[in-house]
Amino acid sequence: MNQLSMVITIVIITIASPQFAFGYSILPDAVMCKKHLIASTDDVELSPHQAITSYIMSTITLLKNPVMLEALYTFKKPKTMGMRCPFNTADKLVIINILHSLRSMEGIKYYSHTRKRLHTLFEKSYIIQYPSMKQADDPVITVLNKTYSFYSLQKDTTFGKILYYNTIELTNNFIVFHVQNVTTVTYTMFPVMNRGKFHLFIFFVCNPNTIEIYCMYLISESNNPFISLEVLTESLYNRLDAIILAMYKKLFAL
Repeated sequence: MNQLSMVITIVIITIASPQFAFGYSILPDAVMCKKHLIASTDDVELSPHQAITSYIMSTITLLKNPVMLEALYTFKKPKTMGMRCPFNTADKLVIINILHSLRSMEGIKYYSHTRKRLHTLFEKSYIIQYPSMKQADDPVITVLNKTYSFYSLQKDTTFGKILYYNTIELTNNFIVFHVQNVTTVTYTMFPVMNRGKFHLFIFFVCNPNTIEIYCMYLISESNNPFISLEVLTESLYNRLDAIILAMYKKLFAL
């Protein structure tokens, strides 16, 4: 299925306050999605596992008044994974390699809130050697470790070049991918998020018949007066849809 033939479905963004309009998603019908703008640390409601909630709470305490957005994506497991649970070594290696495949993110499309159409998300996306900033090929992971870490650079069509520090952690209950900005995120030449103030967590949870991908944005010091909370929320969710769709397609070899 290519990007243009994909049905654009409408998903309700469940929110606390203030009230926002509906958002658009490029996700196929096979992917169920719920979204929620969190009003307070007591308002986390989409986490599929208590261990994930505890993991998130330990990070929230380190940030100052963060904007918190959560989303839960659920879909049937690929036939290659069967009904086994939790993920076995082969399953984990598939997910780990997908998370390392930064170059495959180049050219993916998202629904632009401001342009009201599909638009390229990343013009460039690749792993780098830090601090030399030399481009590196996506690795092929064949040995399972408990943790992985790497730097990446992505040229965002809206926010420009951003350097990220990425970590992957395997636990008994989930696999978590954590992305944190190393350089300041700018919009129209003005800073939006200072260094280390943008966090994206992506958790993979195995069920007998389904995979759940729980995502959490934690953003502190979003200080650009030209971007409202509504626009920021819509934009981040639409970008997340594109990222999850890319992962979904790789899981199913589409």
